[in-house]
Amino acid sequence: MVVVQVPRMRPRFSLIAAAVAAALLCVMIAGGWIGTVAFERHRNAQDLVAQALAAHDRWSAEAMNAATPPVSIDDFRAPELARADLRLVALLPDVRIGGKRAIQASYLGPHGCRLSLFRIPQAGTDQRLRIAHDGDAQSAEWEDKSFHFVVVSRKLDMARFAVLADALQATTTRPDRVPARDMIAALESAHQPCNG
Repeated sequence: MVVVQVPRMRPRFSLIAAAVAAALLCVMIAGGWIGTVAFERHRNAQDLVAQALAAHDRWSAEAMNAATPPVSIDDFRAPELARADLRLVALLPDVRIGGKRAIQASYLGPHGCRLSLFRIPQAGTDQRLRIAHDGDAQSAEWEDKSFHFVVVSRKLDMARFAVLADALQATTTRPDRVPARDMIAALESAHQPCNG
Protein backbone atom coordinates (compact mmCIF):
# COMPACT_ATOMS: atom_id res chain seq x y z
CA MET A 1 0.00 0.00 0.00
CA VAL A 2 1.40 3.32 -1.05
CA VAL A 3 0.21 6.46 0.70
CA VAL A 4 0.56 9.61 -1.29
CA GLN A 5 0.11 12.86 0.52
CA VAL A 6 -1.45 15.52 -1.66
CA PRO A 7 -0.52 19.06 -0.63
CA ARG A 8 -3.48 21.22 0.30
CA MET A 9 -4.23 24.14 -1.95
CA ARG A 10 -4.07 27.34 0.03
CA PRO A 11 -5.99 30.30 -1.28
CA ARG A 12 -3.64 32.85 -2.78
CA PHE A 13 -4.41 36.49 -3.28
CA SER A 14 -3.04 37.81 -6.46
CA LEU A 15 -1.66 41.27 -6.81
CA ILE A 16 -4.57 42.15 -9.10
CA ALA A 17 -7.14 41.19 -6.45
CA ALA A 18 -5.29 43.23 -3.82
CA ALA A 19 -5.15 46.23 -6.16
CA VAL A 20 -8.89 45.95 -6.91
CA ALA A 21 -9.70 45.76 -3.19
CA ALA A 22 -7.52 48.81 -2.48
CA ALA A 23 -9.14 50.75 -5.33
CA LEU A 24 -12.65 49.90 -4.05
CA LEU A 25 -11.69 51.02 -0.56
CA CYS A 26 -10.35 54.34 -1.94
CA VAL A 27 -13.54 54.87 -3.96
CA MET A 28 -15.71 54.22 -0.88
CA ILE A 29 -13.68 56.64 1.26
CA ALA A 30 -13.67 59.33 -1.46
CA GLY A 31 -17.41 58.86 -2.07
CA GLY A 32 -18.14 59.26 1.64
CA TRP A 33 -15.99 62.39 1.85
CA ILE A 34 -17.56 63.93 -1.27
CA GLY A 35 -21.04 63.10 0.03
CA THR A 36 -20.26 64.72 3.38
CA VAL A 37 -18.84 67.85 1.73
CA ALA A 38 -21.85 68.10 -0.63
CA PHE A 39 -24.28 67.65 2.29
CA GLU A 40 -22.50 70.30 4.38
CA ARG A 41 -22.47 72.71 1.42
CA HIS A 42 -26.20 72.12 0.81
CA ARG A 43 -26.97 72.64 4.51
CA ASN A 44 -24.91 75.85 4.59
CA ALA A 45 -26.73 77.12 1.49
CA GLN A 46 -30.08 76.38 3.16
CA ASP A 47 -28.93 78.30 6.27
CA LEU A 48 -27.94 81.29 4.11
CA VAL A 49 -31.33 81.29 2.39
CA ALA A 50 -33.17 81.01 5.75
CA GLN A 51 -31.15 83.93 7.18
CA ALA A 52 -31.72 85.97 4.02
CA LEU A 53 -35.48 85.32 4.22
CA ALA A 54 -35.50 86.40 7.88
CA ALA A 55 -33.70 89.66 7.00
CA HIS A 56 -36.06 90.18 4.04
CA ASP A 57 -39.09 89.61 6.29
CA ARG A 58 -37.79 92.13 8.86
CA TRP A 59 -37.36 94.76 6.13
CA SER A 60 -40.64 93.77 4.49
CA ALA A 61 -42.60 94.28 7.73
CA GLU A 62 -41.47 97.92 7.74
CA ALA A 63 -41.53 98.52 3.99
CA MET A 64 -45.22 99.33 3.79
CA ASN A 65 -44.97 101.93 6.55
CA ALA A 66 -41.89 103.82 5.44
CA ALA A 67 -39.30 102.92 2.87
CA THR A 68 -35.73 103.62 3.90
CA PRO A 69 -34.00 105.76 1.30
CA PRO A 70 -31.08 103.88 -0.25
CA VAL A 71 -27.66 104.92 0.97
CA SER A 72 -24.67 105.03 -1.31
CA ILE A 73 -22.31 102.07 -1.02
CA ASP A 74 -19.13 102.72 -2.98
CA ASP A 75 -18.24 99.18 -3.99
CA PHE A 76 -21.78 97.98 -4.73
CA ARG A 77 -24.00 99.30 -7.47
CA ALA A 78 -27.43 97.77 -6.93
CA PRO A 79 -28.98 96.54 -10.19
CA GLU A 80 -31.90 98.51 -11.59
CA LEU A 81 -35.23 96.67 -11.93
CA ALA A 82 -37.35 99.66 -12.95
CA ARG A 83 -38.23 97.96 -16.26
CA ALA A 84 -39.85 95.20 -14.20
CA ASP A 85 -41.76 97.81 -12.15
CA LEU A 86 -39.63 97.30 -9.04
CA ARG A 87 -37.74 100.23 -7.55
CA LEU A 88 -34.81 100.12 -5.17
CA VAL A 89 -36.04 101.53 -1.86
CA ALA A 90 -33.44 100.30 0.65
CA LEU A 91 -29.74 99.55 0.56
CA LEU A 92 -28.61 98.20 3.92
CA PRO A 93 -24.83 97.75 4.39
CA ASP A 94 -24.70 95.93 7.75
CA VAL A 95 -26.84 92.81 7.44
CA ARG A 96 -25.36 89.65 9.02
CA ILE A 97 -25.74 86.54 6.84
CA GLY A 98 -23.74 83.40 7.56
CA GLY A 99 -21.71 85.28 10.16
CA LYS A 100 -20.53 87.76 7.53
CA ARG A 101 -21.35 91.40 6.85
CA ALA A 102 -23.59 91.40 3.80
CA ILE A 103 -25.30 94.10 1.76
CA GLN A 104 -29.08 93.92 1.30
CA ALA A 105 -30.69 95.69 -1.67
CA SER A 106 -34.49 95.69 -1.32
CA TYR A 107 -37.01 96.43 -4.04
CA LEU A 108 -40.69 97.38 -3.83
CA GLY A 109 -43.35 97.15 -6.53
CA PRO A 110 -46.64 99.02 -6.93
CA HIS A 111 -48.69 95.86 -6.28
CA GLY A 112 -47.05 95.10 -2.95
CA CYS A 113 -44.28 92.92 -4.39
CA ARG A 114 -41.08 92.91 -2.35
CA LEU A 115 -37.75 91.35 -3.28
CA SER A 116 -34.31 91.43 -1.64
CA LEU A 117 -30.86 90.80 -3.09
CA PHE A 118 -28.01 89.93 -0.70
CA ARG A 119 -24.31 90.15 -1.54
CA ILE A 120 -22.26 88.05 0.89
CA PRO A 121 -18.43 88.14 0.83
CA GLN A 122 -17.15 84.66 0.06
CA ALA A 123 -14.18 83.49 -1.93
CA GLY A 124 -15.41 80.74 -4.18
CA THR A 125 -15.82 79.62 -7.72
CA ASP A 126 -18.24 80.72 -10.37
CA GLN A 127 -21.48 78.82 -9.85
CA ARG A 128 -24.57 78.92 -11.95
CA LEU A 129 -27.95 80.23 -10.95
CA ARG A 130 -29.99 77.88 -8.74
CA ILE A 131 -33.66 78.71 -8.16
CA ALA A 132 -35.86 77.14 -5.46
CA HIS A 133 -39.52 77.43 -4.48
CA ASP A 134 -40.62 76.48 -0.97
CA GLY A 135 -44.23 77.23 -0.10
CA ASP A 136 -44.73 80.96 -0.54
CA ALA A 137 -40.97 81.68 -0.56
CA GLN A 138 -38.78 81.87 -3.64
CA SER A 139 -34.99 81.95 -3.55
CA ALA A 140 -32.12 82.01 -6.01
CA GLU A 141 -28.36 81.72 -5.48
CA TRP A 142 -25.20 82.10 -7.51
CA GLU A 143 -21.53 82.86 -6.89
CA ASP A 144 -18.65 84.57 -8.54
CA LYS A 145 -15.03 84.51 -7.38
CA SER A 146 -15.62 87.09 -4.62
CA PHE A 147 -19.26 86.94 -3.54
CA HIS A 148 -22.20 84.66 -2.90
CA PHE A 149 -25.51 86.21 -4.01
CA VAL A 150 -28.93 85.29 -2.65
CA VAL A 151 -32.27 86.68 -3.89
CA VAL A 152 -35.43 86.05 -1.89
CA SER A 153 -39.08 86.99 -2.16
CA ARG A 154 -42.45 85.84 -0.95
CA LYS A 155 -45.67 85.36 -2.92
CA LEU A 156 -44.06 86.36 -6.19
CA ASP A 157 -45.13 84.65 -9.40
CA MET A 158 -42.55 81.92 -10.01
CA ALA A 159 -42.00 82.76 -13.69
CA ARG A 160 -41.55 86.43 -12.83
CA PHE A 161 -39.13 85.54 -10.03
CA ALA A 162 -37.06 83.41 -12.42
CA VAL A 163 -36.80 86.31 -14.91
CA LEU A 164 -35.78 88.71 -12.14
CA ALA A 165 -33.22 86.28 -10.69
CA ASP A 166 -31.72 85.71 -14.13
CA ALA A 167 -31.42 89.47 -14.72
CA LEU A 168 -29.89 90.04 -11.28
CA GLN A 169 -27.38 87.24 -11.80
CA ALA A 170 -26.34 88.68 -15.16
CA THR A 171 -25.95 92.24 -13.85
CA THR A 172 -24.07 91.29 -10.66
CA THR A 173 -21.57 88.95 -12.28
CA ARG A 174 -21.04 91.21 -15.32
CA PRO A 175 -21.93 94.72 -14.09
CA ASP A 176 -20.28 96.55 -17.02
CA ARG A 177 -22.23 94.66 -19.64
CA VAL A 178 -25.16 96.46 -21.24
CA PRO A 179 -28.35 94.42 -20.73
CA ALA A 180 -29.29 92.50 -23.86
CA ARG A 181 -32.48 93.41 -25.70
CA ASP A 182 -34.12 90.08 -24.84
CA MET A 183 -33.37 90.58 -21.12
CA ILE A 184 -34.93 94.06 -21.21
CA ALA A 185 -37.98 92.61 -22.97
CA ALA A 186 -38.24 89.83 -20.37
CA LEU A 187 -38.04 92.36 -17.53
CA GLU A 188 -40.69 94.53 -19.14
CA SER A 189 -42.99 91.51 -19.41
CA ALA A 190 -42.44 90.61 -15.72
CA HIS A 191 -45.21 92.78 -14.29
CA GLN A 192 -47.52 90.22 -12.70
CA PRO A 193 -48.83 91.21 -9.26
CA CYS A 194 -47.79 89.16 -6.23
CA ASN A 195 -49.94 86.20 -5.26
CA GLY A 196 -51.97 86.63 -2.09
